[in-house]
Formats: sequence, structure tokens, C-alpha cells
Amino acid sequence: MAPINNTRILRAKYATDHALTIDNFKQDTAQLDTTLQAGEILVSTLNQVITGFGLGEVIESKDPDFPRGAIVLGSNLPWESDRLGDARNPKIPICAYLNVLGVTGLTAWAAVDTIVKKFKKDQIVYISSAPGIWGNLQWDPVGTFFAILAKCEGAFMVGCAGSDDKVQYFLENIGLDACFNYKTQDARAELAKAAPQGLDIHIDLVGNETLDIALEKIKDNGLVVVVGNFESAAGKAEYVFKNMMQIIFKALRVEGFAVFQHLHRYPDFGPM
Repeated sequence: MAPINNTRILRAKYATDHALTIDNFKQDTAQLDTTLQAGEILVSTLNQVITGFGLGEVIESKDPDFPRGAIVLGSNLPWESDRLGDARNPKIPICAYLNVLGVTGLTAWAAVDTIVKKFKKDQIVYISSAPGIWGNLQWDPVGTFFAILAKCEGAFMVGCAGSDDKVQYFLENIGLDACFNYKTQDARAELAKAAPQGLDIHIDLVGNETLDIALEKIKDNGLVVVVGNFESAAGKAEYVFKNMMQIIFKALRVEGFAVFQHLHRYPDFGPM
């Protein structure tokens, strides 16, 4: 194939205080060399946006494992919102492979399978940012999938959200046993009310004071799984933790989880 012009969406500046606008992005066009070597493929993304986990269609290939026309999931493709269906199962929209059947679902599943192992009936689990909403965007519903996995095992689920509508949605539709609005309600008081005996597991997606409060409320020998840090990602000033000694006093187990170390487990996850 001859070289082609490739339109790209680039980051112009980092978002601050959970506010993401068009000013954070810029567009340009660059020429792409389409000459392939053995084992390489050329992918045309479905509805091009900004680089990240995404779906694309192979338009040229020299790799028998990825024939022309195949749909691929990649960690360095633009995000997309195309409504093409999965040819193997037309009931599944292909965009599902960017959330529940993609890296988002893989994150929750692999973290549970690797660290938690199995939620126990009536175990008290607190997931910060359970709705997975970042600002006004459906940024990452990882917390939602954690909540679903925990509820399936009979755990007592506590979450937080950034609006009363979101709180109501997760109580009524996801089945959380307790959920509060962290913007208008006191997290310490709400956790004390929802789980007066303390927390068994905290799955943290926020960091900063949210994690600090959870360290206060978790029981001795509890488990803290650190999956994300929305506050730091938003560019806020570095938070000074006050309760790190609780890790020692309560003999807590604290483990970080990075899905990029578990991408090889995608076949075990099962959707493809």
C-alpha cells in the first residue's frame, strides 16, 4: 500500500480537578508508512479518538494470526464508540470489548482472582468510587465490576458516588447495600453507619483522604487493594497521609494492582 495520511488526536495538556474539556486535546495529520514487514499488521481504528485501549479492524496483514478484516483489541489504539456487533455473537455490541468484556472488566476480574481470591458471604467490602465516574465522564467503571463480583459472592457492599442520582442508581440497579454521596456527606460518618463493626476489604480507586479514612475503618488483618488513584491523576497537590501506621498496628495486607501486568491473562478471562 502507498503511504496514507493519518489523523491523530493528541493530548494538549493534562486535565486538572477532574475537569476534562476539548482544550485538553489537539488534532494533527501525519503521513503513515504502510510498508509491512513479516509478522506486522496495519489496523484502521473504528471511529478514531485519543490513544488508549481500543478496537480496530485489520486492513493489511503479513501475520496469519491476524487476517485482513479481523477485529483486534489493543492497548495502544484510539478509543471508539462504534456500534458494530460481534460476528460470533450478534447480541454483544463490539464496544463491550472496551468495558465489561475488555480491559475494564479484566482489571476487576484479575485483581479479585489474584489478590482477593474469593469474596466471602457477609464480608464487608468498601469500594471507593464504586460508580467509576470521573468528573462528568463515564471514565472507568472498574469499581462497578468489583461491586458486581463481590455481590455475586454474597458480600456486604458499601460504595460512594459523586451525586445523589448516582447513589440511587447503584443502590437500586447494582445492588449495593449502602452508598453515599462523598461530595455532600461525611465519609467517616457514613462508613461508621453502614459498617459499624468495620471493613474487611477496601478496594481503593481514589487514593488520598479516601484511602486514609478507609485505613481508619478497616478491621485488624484486613485487606486493602490499591487499583487506582483518581485524585493524583487529576493533578491535585500531593496528599500527606495521616494513617499509614494503621497498616502496622492492624497488621493489614496492602497490595497494589496494575492490569498491564496481567494482559496475558485475557484468554483466561474468557470473552474472546
